Amino acid sequence: SPKSWWSGAMAGIPAAVLLVVSSLVGQVLGQKVARSEEVVESGKPPKLIVLSVCTGVVSAVFWVWALLRCVFVSFDLGAISMLLALCASLYGAGALDKCVPLNTEALRLTASTGYGSVAANYVLGVILVTDLGLRVYFVMGFLFWTTALVAVILIVREGGARPRRLA
Repeated sequence: SPKSWWSGAMAGIPAAVLLVVSSLVGQVLGQKVARSEEVVESGKPPKLIVLSVCTGVVSAVFWVWALLRCVFVSFDLGAISMLLALCASLYGAGALDKCVPLNTEALRLTASTGYGSVAANYVLGVILVTDLGLRVYFVMGFLFWTTALVAVILIVREGGARPRRLA
């Protein structure tokens, strides 16, 4: 039944595989976007674009996953935290430039809120769940989102979200 597939040990395996696959797809797509003529001409930091596209792909996939869990199983906090991460990723990628121009302080705030809430959600999962398969997935998720948050902090230290002047 759909409910048994979405819960228990079985959920940890597909979720872990999906995390790895979606992060790899996001990385490849992020590299492609960062090399696009529009992004190169804008002077936006390529590392920020790659990171934001990658986290955007992962958060979109797992936001849909969490919404499906809400429909078929029960409420999943990922429906909120992944949406926050998706918004932070869209902002970091510059997808919201027309309504909210990219700046360093806002980037720090949105990434800390979005990526940090997902990492905290995974910590909560590790604490509350006894199943080994799910715990392994939760640790993987925590490491992914914590690494993304640290990466944003390092990018901000390197020069923030300011476009670089082209020579």
